[in-house]
Amino acid sequence: MRFQSTCLLLAILELCFAQMHYGGPVSRDVMCGISKGCYHDCSGNSCTFLITWITISDRVDFTLSYDLQESYPQWIALGLSRDVKMGSDSVIECVILDADGTNSDVFLSYNADTGKSNFRNDNPKIGIISSSSSIVDGIFTCSISRNISINDPKVFNLNDDYYLLFANGRMSGGLKMPHSKDPLPGASPKKVDFQTKVDLSRNEKFPLVKAHGCLMVFAWVFAASIGIVLARYYKLEWPGKTVCKEKVWFQFHRVLMVIAFACVVAAFIIIFIDVMGWSYLEGSTMFQRAHPILGVIVTALAVINPILALLRPHRGTRTREIFSWSHWFIGTVAHILSVLTMIIGVTLSRASTPLYAVWILIAYAVYQFLIELILEIQECTLFRRGKPSAYRNNSSAEKYRQPWETQKGNLLRRILLGVHVIIITAFTVVLIVIIAIH
Repeated sequence: MRFQSTCLLLAILELCFAQMHYGGPVSRDVMCGISKGCYHDCSGNSCTFLITWITISDRVDFTLSYDLQESYPQWIALGLSRDVKMGSDSVIECVILDADGTNSDVFLSYNADTGKSNFRNDNPKIGIISSSSSIVDGIFTCSISRNISINDPKVFNLNDDYYLLFANGRMSGGLKMPHSKDPLPGASPKKVDFQTKVDLSRNEKFPLVKAHGCLMVFAWVFAASIGIVLARYYKLEWPGKTVCKEKVWFQFHRVLMVIAFACVVAAFIIIFIDVMGWSYLEGSTMFQRAHPILGVIVTALAVINPILALLRPHRGTRTREIFSWSHWFIGTVAHILSVLTMIIGVTLSRASTPLYAVWILIAYAVYQFLIELILEIQECTLFRRGKPSAYRNNSSAEKYRQPWETQKGNLLRRILLGVHVIIITAFTVVLIVIIAIH
């Protein structure tokens, strides 16, 4: 039964969510802009990274904090740039050399003119007065005290103003691997004077990513959730009534699923345009890196099912039941995977969506399970044990309903449908607003 599939989804969500995040978000420093300068990507009080600085006499004390997300050797770095692009930059890097974080270090390095290569300085400790690092609850904190002025052209004078670049990536064999693409290194919105106490946020907006997310929510949370329920539980409603010569449930189901199909295809094209090909999501967690793979699978299923519907056999033929179960199975798998994919998607940094969006999607999955469970139980009360179900054989199921059962069942089912549409619309609007405005 379909509600059993939804139950499986909930179990998968629990497993994935428990392992999706190694640490917790970095907390925003309340003294930012007051007693210290800050650069971060915070949404509310939660950040992926936070850089603070305080100038004291002839030195600047930097603190870099980063939500590791997974436990493995990796690095984080602060780049000082004269423009907003990587290239010819002075870099302060903090590296974790082992998985448990007991071995870490701080170095100075330099980005080549092309911005595609990074080299440790000949003296990678020059100008560093002191440094320390720690990992607590998945948060990597690295503190560096650096002289303002150093006689080395690759170690920039901190009396000058620079754009700040933050980047992170993996370590392998003690060497830095290329920086993560989730998030991509981003420049501060303006140059920073380290003698001032400013509070700067990166918070880049990715409109195509937002459009992708909104379209997927509309497709799966709204259109598919209503369309699937209509096809599964409402085939016997509105007897004798048609819309454009087709049964009422079928016309609404078809319109909703065409909308879902169009939104999924549009969202798929948009995200490929945005990332200019395939995204490996380096620097993300294992579950986050599953997002593009699951997205392709979901899109493929969303394309296959309407093609299958166009080729459906005539009612009464031997292959009709095979088609019905195949159509149901593909639609069910696509719907379950779509919810899991969306939950992973809203955790990606380029989505810049608050964590509570995950809980809203989980609440939606729980609600979908409950409404289908209620409809399944209600359907069972309308049919005698051992009789064909409405999904498998409409005409047979219709004759096994008693008149009083049909009347009472129709009223309750239509009330439930109205409630379902209202609640699903609310979930859709809330999720789209959250994705769009953050």
